Amino acid sequence: MDALSPRDPAQRISFMKAAQVGATEAGNNWIGFVILHAPGPMLVVLPTVEMAKRTSRGRLDPLIADSPALRERVKPARSRDAGNSMLSKEFPGGILVLTGANSATGLRSMPARYIFLDEVDAYPASADEEGDPVTLAEARTTTFSHCWNPKCSYTTSAAAKSFPVTADLERFAPVTVEITKEPGGTEEAD
Repeated sequence: MDALSPRDPAQRISFMKAAQVGATEAGNNWIGFVILHAPGPMLVVLPTVEMAKRTSRGRLDPLIADSPALRERVKPARSRDAGNSMLSKEFPGGILVLTGANSATGLRSMPARYIFLDEVDAYPASADEEGDPVTLAEARTTTFSHCWNPKCSYTTSAAAKSFPVTADLERFAPVTVEITKEPGGTEEAD
């Protein structure tokens, strides 16, 4: 989570994990942090537009409703001119837009300082035949690359056949485990 802070120099944060370990909830916490502490345009990409709608209704709307600080900044959709719809939530200093990796239009709809790409392993190979959805989403940060510290956070399950940013994961978070054989035949990880 610290790497998602605007103060941290990392721009790409990759999280390859097992299923159901809380990566999406960590991303939702990041969304709340951005709204409260580091406002700016944020794009959230899920595998499909339908999943983006479900996430908005089932996770983000309750997150906002249950937090007085978030509720104060993001007005309810029923408010006149609230700037809050199922796939778009305005707040002072920024906007949160949710879309699906299957929607090229949604992936090129706005510049974004922050991008949360969730469940990347379930993305289609191409968004409406316009190219890789991860590449299309990452291009949204170009506006912010020279004067701000844009952030892209990627999550995928360990079962993914390919993870588009595995090379970055290895470069930014090298992990090595060395197995040594102890006298008596037991193995120990260093």
